[in-house]
Amino acid sequence: MRIARIAVIGAATVALLLAAAIVYVKSIDFDRYRPLLAEEVKAATGRDLVIAGRLDLTLSLTPTLVVANLRFANAPGGSRPDMAAIARLDAEVALWPLLSGRIQIGRFVLSGADILLETDAKGRGNWLFAVDNAPPAAAPGRPLALTVGAVTIRDSRLTYRDGRSGTVQRLLLKTASLRTTASGDALDVALQGGIDDLPFSVTGRTGPIAALLGGGAPWPVSLKATIDKLSATIDGTIAEPRSGKGLSLDIGATADRLADLSRLAGTTLPASGALKLSFHLADRDGGFVLDRLAAQLGASDLAGSLALKTGARPRLDATLTAGRLNLADLLGPPAASTPRRGERIFPSDTLPFAALKSADATLTLTARQVVAGAAVLDDVAIDLALENGVLQLRKIAAQFRGSPLTATGTIDARPALPLVTVSGRLTKFDLGRFLKETAATDLLTGAVDLELDGRGAGASVRQIMAGLDGKLVMVMGKAKLSTPLFDLIGADLVQSALPWAARDRDTEINCAVARFNAKRGLATSEAMLLDTAKVTVQGAGTVDLANEKLALVLTPEPKERSLISLATPIDVDGPLAAPTVTPDRLALAKGAAGAVIGNVIVPFGFLVPLISGGTGDENPCVAALARAKAPAGAARPGAATQPRAGETGIGGALQGVGQGIRNLFGK
Repeated sequence: MRIARIAVIGAATVALLLAAAIVYVKSIDFDRYRPLLAEEVKAATGRDLVIAGRLDLTLSLTPTLVVANLRFANAPGGSRPDMAAIARLDAEVALWPLLSGRIQIGRFVLSGADILLETDAKGRGNWLFAVDNAPPAAAPGRPLALTVGAVTIRDSRLTYRDGRSGTVQRLLLKTASLRTTASGDALDVALQGGIDDLPFSVTGRTGPIAALLGGGAPWPVSLKATIDKLSATIDGTIAEPRSGKGLSLDIGATADRLADLSRLAGTTLPASGALKLSFHLADRDGGFVLDRLAAQLGASDLAGSLALKTGARPRLDATLTAGRLNLADLLGPPAASTPRRGERIFPSDTLPFAALKSADATLTLTARQVVAGAAVLDDVAIDLALENGVLQLRKIAAQFRGSPLTATGTIDARPALPLVTVSGRLTKFDLGRFLKETAATDLLTGAVDLELDGRGAGASVRQIMAGLDGKLVMVMGKAKLSTPLFDLIGADLVQSALPWAARDRDTEINCAVARFNAKRGLATSEAMLLDTAKVTVQGAGTVDLANEKLALVLTPEPKERSLISLATPIDVDGPLAAPTVTPDRLALAKGAAGAVIGNVIVPFGFLVPLISGGTGDENPCVAALARAKAPAGAARPGAATQPRAGETGIGGALQGVGQGIRNLFGK
């Protein structure tokens, strides 16, 4: 009985004390503490806090402090006066902890908040206060310890503005819940809302709020997020969460299709396959390092590391490897278009050379295979460097359809008209196989050597080509054309028509050589020849790259005399987009005149235009090759000029063949 009496008395005493405390608290006008609260915030942050509404306390076992219409000032020079405007703030405060000097907020509710986070032109954030490092003001008695059990945010907006780039991102929070775990050493996170009108959600666990605010130990992060149709994970720690430094995060991202991320990217993305990305993110030396990079997109893959330095002049250094890299996965399939007559081939769109002046970079890439449209490159090695507006393509090496390809180049973006130089070599390229695989034709079997050197200035491809200087050389050895066309040109049609005449279904090509030298956008033929067993076709003329027009003449010369031959010069002219191929009008006119005279003097004079005397030259390839290999502008061995008197056919056009052979072999 004595124990029960004591318990009743104790309970009554507690009830009386609690009732007295409630009566006392209710008698306090908390609204008069608004100026004091504003002064404390000013002392702690250096910023003004304005509480336009009342400050009230609702009493229960967990009293709730209610504050309405708060405004917290922005940093000096900010884009707007207030860093935060809050419609209503509710804080549930436990009574008993107050007796021991602790403020324990069970739940903190923020409604209708509009918060602005921004940086200035120097990158300093408005969340860094001028008195951040000042020692706290001394307070009489024991300082209060603050703990928060849960934070709930409703119908609020967070805006981030980058003062350097001017970009603005908006985060709309429909609901947000941050709840301390029972052990107190972690925070459960659940967010739902939108980023720039794209839906998002975040769930997971982080370190406690106290560790976030106080620092001193790495803050753990383990989150899963979805943004529109992108899924992402973040796992790791942040050593200094308040400043965003000391990152050590493993990040992953997946999407069913790249095109599904078009809204997120702000541009139309190709309809590639699934995306899978993972990397480790760390900050180092004022920048960021992405290593252990592993990316898959459709049938393409990429791995390696990247180092990014931020600042007034960013720098990116990348070392990448790939098994297969299909540019269509990144850029989409190339648009199929056939130029019509009168259209231009070289685009006039301004090239993004200006971007080369805004950053520096280095890139080394090795890939087992790179696919660019119909071009399939194997064993690719690329080494480039961008420094102060000059892009140096130090090396491109690859196997193109089994043939060695090498190239170098430079783009100097500093002048008003950027300067572009390129040099490339492709040896023993199986042209026949390439034409067949690209569905162009299956008539040719043979390989070529290609050599290109070019220099030009301009802001677009069209402008660069209009002033191009350089050379193009093509050499083909033994080959076969699955048509008797060229041999038919050089054949005696009378003999071919005889029943017992042998008929070849193919044309065996001994060689084909072409060399064009370009000056100020005009490419002039310096060597152009195709030789078969029965005919040699010589070409001459120009390609006007500025106006995109051809002016070429192909002259077939039979190697044997023939009564009736189709060996008439052929004009190839007109626009590059749609050239025309017609018999040479002047040659036909001369032949017609001869036919008229022949009809007066000799019967069958109408055959004169079709009678060929033959050249007798058996191997003009050596001379043509010597001219093709000679330095630009030099006196080329066996150079074709106008035939001297008494010389006709290919014999006159290729005078000096003997000297060409001697020069070719260094004699």
